[in-house]
Amino acid sequence: MFQIKKIDIAKRSCETVMGTGEAGNAKGDNLLQREVNEPGGLCCDSKSRRLYIADTNNHDIKVLHLDTESVHSVSSLPFLIHIIFISTWNLLLVS
Repeated sequence: MFQIKKIDIAKRSCETVMGTGEAGNAKGDNLLQREVNEPGGLCCDSKSRRLYIADTNNHDIKVLHLDTESVHSVSSLPFLIHIIFISTWNLLLVS
């Protein structure tokens, strides 16, 4: 799947937060027009309300700002499988 979904268990609802459903790296005008290519890992920083996305086949880390609904790329890497965010150290680990 080439989207980021939000699932609310209490409401039994599922909605698309980001992605078109097609693999790619397009930077659309809104989150539903942005593309990802096999997002392989997610980390959330609850203090800053940021979602870090390991966009595996684009070799990229995307940062989704949940409050402003904006996205930017942190880096392009030749490899990318997993990410872990440790908020107490303000550290992002990539493997």
